Amino acid sequence: MTQSALVEVELIRAASSKTWSNLERVGFVSREIADVVDTSVKTVQRKKKAAGALSLSQADRTVRLVKVYLEAVEAIGDAEKAMRWLRSPVRHLGGRTPLEMIATEAGTALVRESLGAIAYGGVG
Repeated sequence: MTQSALVEVELIRAASSKTWSNLERVGFVSREIADVVDTSVKTVQRKKKAAGALSLSQADRTVRLVKVYLEAVEAIGDAEKAMRWLRSPVRHLGGRTPLEMIATEAGTALVRESLGAIAYGGVG
């Protein structure tokens, strides 16, 4: 296992509902978090209020969302533009939004391909 993979495993284990609050501070809404994490908005709100622990699958998907958001900001160069891109249909993604796609690993790989194209002057 590589060092970055070990760090990611630790990030996943450390993720909590506070991570969801932080995502909302940068502009995500509860519905977007719930959709990516595959839970209900009520669960997101309840766990945030109680500062609840996340299940392993919730934490894994939460960290995936954080990483893709950070990659989008880096590739696009602006947080607001990155949020707009994450919410907009992308042709390379079959007309779906990046937020829709990152609910799965396969979709996340396609989103990262699009970000790579953006970062290196492609269309994305």
